Amino acid sequence: MRGREGQERGGFGGGGRGGSGRGGFGGGGRGGFGGGGRGGFGGGGRGGFGGGGGFGRSREDVVDLKRRTRRVETEKSTWIPKTEIGKKVANGEIKSIDEILEKNIRIKEPEIIEKLLPNLSEEIIENKRVQRVTTNGRVMRFKVIVAVGDGDGHIGLGQGKAKEVPIAIAQAVRAAKLNIKKIKRGCGSWFCDCGKPHTVPITVIGNSGSVSVKLIPAAGGLGLVAGEVTKKVLTLAGIKDMWSWSTGHTRTSLNLAQATIDALIKCTEIKK
Repeated sequence: MRGREGQERGGFGGGGRGGSGRGGFGGGGRGGFGGGGRGGFGGGGRGGFGGGGGFGRSREDVVDLKRRTRRVETEKSTWIPKTEIGKKVANGEIKSIDEILEKNIRIKEPEIIEKLLPNLSEEIIENKRVQRVTTNGRVMRFKVIVAVGDGDGHIGLGQGKAKEVPIAIAQAVRAAKLNIKKIKRGCGSWFCDCGKPHTVPITVIGNSGSVSVKLIPAAGGLGLVAGEVTKKVLTLAGIKDMWSWSTGHTRTSLNLAQATIDALIKCTEIKK
């Protein structure tokens, strides 16, 4: 009989429609709390809390993310330069990134930076969720701001947006490498005469939007007297001692980081 021993719909048994079937609490089926089936709380099935069709990431999104990650890794391992600068770097004609930056040549391939600056470090400045309203509804994406530097006078900043955090980080890192800049360091404090490049040579002010950052040379051993974002940028640039002062809407991490880099770049405008 269908009504006995949990074999009907809505039962608590282990088999048939009910236990493992529709609306039951058994091992699976539609609406059950078991291992699968439609609407269940188990590992798969339609509408469940598991791997397929539920509240988690769909199988297609996971496969697409793995495919794109594999493609990026393949492109890194098999780099074929397309620009003239890239070919010279690959052939060994250009051995220093400063040769390119001093001539103000635009870098269009991030692999050039990876080859000439192998010790480049990355630091996430900001990672937040943003949304855009369209006719089909709200589109959610992740916005990531990344700073890169080698700790020896080279710094870059970039941002990326994507539906997945790893993809947004990869885009931001790529943009930061293409925006790499060289800064000038020195010993500009009146209270220090070591002559080592541990701070900036003069007092400089950088601007970006409403944010203004003032960098003041400090004596050796003081450290970085700065906010979290400014400290990350200065550390990647190779600055060890610094007084900093900022005004404006400093909660905007992008403008704060750009203003800090703008101040560092102005150090290179000093006439010898």
